[in-house]
Amino acid sequence: MRDPQALMSAEQLTNILGQSSLRVYDCTTYLETPPRLRFMMPATAQLEAAFGRHGLGTDSRVVLYSIGTMMWATRFWWMLRSLGFDRAAVLDGGLDKWKAEGRPTESGPARGYPPATFKAAPRPGFHVAVGRRSQGVTRDKRVICYCGGGISATVDLFLLYQLGHDRLTLYDVSMGEWAKDRSLPIETD
Repeated sequence: MRDPQALMSAEQLTNILGQSSLRVYDCTTYLETPPRLRFMMPATAQLEAAFGRHGLGTDSRVVLYSIGTMMWATRFWWMLRSLGFDRAAVLDGGLDKWKAEGRPTESGPARGYPPATFKAAPRPGFHVAVGRRSQGVTRDKRVICYCGGGISATVDLFLLYQLGHDRLTLYDVSMGEWAKDRSLPIETD
C-alpha cells in the first residue's frame, strides 16, 4: 500500500483515541453543500472557514468515516488532499465495522472540537470542471474519475492513489454538470 497512513484500522484508531490532535469526523453528516452545484467542491476560503470552525487545524490527525459506504469519507479525504492536507485517513470499514466489532460509540449532542485555523495550500490538477477541458487536462495525460456528482468517484481515486498512481483528477460535479450542458456529447444507449 502506497500510503498506509491514509487508511486506518479500527484497532489503530482505538490506540490513539484521546490524543489532543485527533479529529474524527462522520462525513455523511459534516459535508456542507455549496450553493452552485449540489456536490461541487466549495471555494477554498469557504472550506478553510468550515474546517477551522469544526476544529481541523494544520497539526490535526484526522480520521474520516461514513455510514454504509466509504464514498463520503473518501470524498472528504480527496478534498483535504487537494487542499494540501495529508494528515487524514479513512477508517477501514467505516462506522459499520467499528460498531460490529463492539467498539465504543457516543450518543447525545455532538461535542465538537475547539475552533482551529485551517490554512489550505491548494494543489493543482486534483479537480477538473467543464471549463478546464481546453487547458490540456485530457484522459491520455492523467486519470480523470467521474460519477454522478463527484462523490463515489473518490473511491476510485483513493484506490488508484494507494496503487501508486500520481496523475489523478476528479471531475468535481461530474455528470451532474455535464448532463445539464446540451452542447456536450453524451451516449444514451
